[in-house]
Amino acid sequence: MLDISEINIKAILLSHISSGETILVDFYASWCGPCKMLAPQLEKLTGVTVLKVNGDHENVAVQQVVNEVMSAYEITAFPTILIFKKGTLFQKIVGANIAAIKAAL
Repeated sequence: MLDISEINIKAILLSHISSGETILVDFYASWCGPCKMLAPQLEKLTGVTVLKVNGDHENVAVQQVVNEVMSAYEITAFPTILIFKKGTLFQKIVGANIAAIKAAL
């Protein structure tokens, strides 16, 4: 798992998505209980690149960029999972639903 909550998040995200691989992006917050329960389960997934985005970053500049990304994908709750396949958004899952995540992969 790679936390990409940094100022160049857009470039990192685009690079991974355009690779054509299966990408799972986990939008989380450090204070979110369901996010904390989901994280260890995401670490166990195989055959997928897992990227993490802290949607409540303490750095204001980073948070501005993260907000732009969250707005573009209409992220309104934590956790929200985006699954990309072959460079395209395949599925959006809101909540800590590991069964739905595994089914989508």
